[in-house]
Amino acid sequence: MLPSNLVMRVIQPPRIIGTAITFFSICTLFLVITRTYAAILVLRVLVGCGQAFVQVAILYFSIWYKKNEVATRIGEASLMAQKVAIADE
Repeated sequence: MLPSNLVMRVIQPPRIIGTAITFFSICTLFLVITRTYAAILVLRVLVGCGQAFVQVAILYFSIWYKKNEVATRIGEASLMAQKVAIADE
């Protein structure tokens, strides 16, 4: 998370978050298509890099919402992500 926080100081957070989510989604999509073990390993590393930048969104949420609302918003987002993961199985 440290590199993403440092980049956030230079580049606007909405651009970082949008690019990171797009990159994360594309890498995850390519994980479905790959057939070799080496390609899967490379894509897993790239997904991890993208995920590090996606987690900046949690810090960005704390700017918009009050302290007592942040946990609720993040909890709702994680529940939706879990529902999507279960639906994919």
